[in-house]
Amino acid sequence: MKRVALDDAFNPELFRALAEPTRIQVLAVLMRAGGEANVSAIAEGLPVDTSVVSRHLRELVNAGILDVEKRGRERWYSLRYNSLIGHFAELVRQLTALRDGKACC
Repeated sequence: MKRVALDDAFNPELFRALAEPTRIQVLAVLMRAGGEANVSAIAEGLPVDTSVVSRHLRELVNAGILDVEKRGRERWYSLRYNSLIGHFAELVRQLTALRDGKACC
């Protein structure tokens, strides 16, 4: 897996996107759906209107957390596993180094 630079791992856009509880719910719905679903399926699993879900999905795409693909008239969203894993793996690596008294960054 490609290593992510520390500044990229601490990407404020990523953390801002994850700080919204509804967006965490969106990610949970996607994970329960196997990592991919269309807007309608995602909205069915949430207590908010489809328009609100669409806005949150757009934010998650902009933050690099989700990919979107148009299939016919529907938009399908999928988790960007490698991107998320890369960000958090680098944070864990750096925090572990600090904990163990090693130089950071």
